[in-house]
Amino acid sequence: MSLKSLLDYGIWLVVPQTATNILSSLLAKSYPPGRAPPPGSSRFVRNRKICSVIVVLTVTVYAVVHHIYGITVSGGNFYELLNVSVTADSKSIRRAFHSLSLQWHPDKRKPELGDPVGYADQIYMALQVASSALTDSTVRFMYDRFGPEVLQSWKPLPKTAAEALMKGFQASIIPHYVVSSGMLAFITLIRPREQGRFWRFYALMVSFILEIYLLTRENTHSLPAVVQTLGRIYPFTIRDLISIVRHSLIHLAFAVIQLSDILIPRLPDPNIQLNVDLSAMESMVKALHAETVNTDNHMTAVLKSQVDPFFVDLPIPSAKIKYSLEQDRALLHEMLKTQLIQQKLHSVPEIQEVMDQVAQAH
Repeated sequence: MSLKSLLDYGIWLVVPQTATNILSSLLAKSYPPGRAPPPGSSRFVRNRKICSVIVVLTVTVYAVVHHIYGITVSGGNFYELLNVSVTADSKSIRRAFHSLSLQWHPDKRKPELGDPVGYADQIYMALQVASSALTDSTVRFMYDRFGPEVLQSWKPLPKTAAEALMKGFQASIIPHYVVSSGMLAFITLIRPREQGRFWRFYALMVSFILEIYLLTRENTHSLPAVVQTLGRIYPFTIRDLISIVRHSLIHLAFAVIQLSDILIPRLPDPNIQLNVDLSAMESMVKALHAETVNTDNHMTAVLKSQVDPFFVDLPIPSAKIKYSLEQDRALLHEMLKTQLIQQKLHSVPEIQEVMDQVAQAH
């Protein structure tokens, strides 16, 4: 993974949040005075979500388009240099080289064209290197999949396509995915609660599968129609297509993670331990206990005042004394009368207030 790739992925840690804050602030200022939704309101939250979605989609499209544009202007593409398509055969490549060599050969270049000193020599040598590489089937196989750098760094050059493919796995593909996996694991550790965080690893796995598919194609004729359409715009090699796939899938994965955080409510993490002040909790428990005791005493006093008339001390009946039915009725009548009088008194606010004060005092 290059430094440029790390910077591309690093923008997802900073840019979306910062850009969303700026866009939300500008949107709030667009309201008439006093009409902007207050922070925390449903309209404020909805506007912020809309701003976040716009920012995420814009960053995704920009990152992918910028990478493709960078490939087209980087130079060094042998097909572009010879002005042939990636599907051109050896005969067409030799014909293109012959035509361009007549134009750029140092001995045939006209001085009045005003080229810098040695410029024609550089162009002619580049044309020779491009023609030589693309007319050799094994070298062309390596160039298409692993770029022009391998023509200088791989010494000796593999003699067959199978050897070149194995060399490419060891020197380029495996190191890239090992470093990428480590980088994504590090991002997951520093942002563990991101929703959909495993999409990054899914994207990396899909990228690896597509890369194997592209590397094992004989040429671009066997690729999907959309890829062949891109080839009419610019002569993308298989290496260029692999680079586009890598960056596009990773950026899409980051976009999915960002949109998940925005659009899907986050569930509380059951493993999170709440920091509780034990001394404050102890004070709360003591206060609650005191209030409970006071309430119990008050309710006991009120209940006792209601039922006390029914608890009278009756004389122990003697064997020689007989109570008549009339005496029982008179006693019950007196108890009920007393109860009614007490209930009437309790309904007086002043008396009720005094009773509450007495109950609290006890």
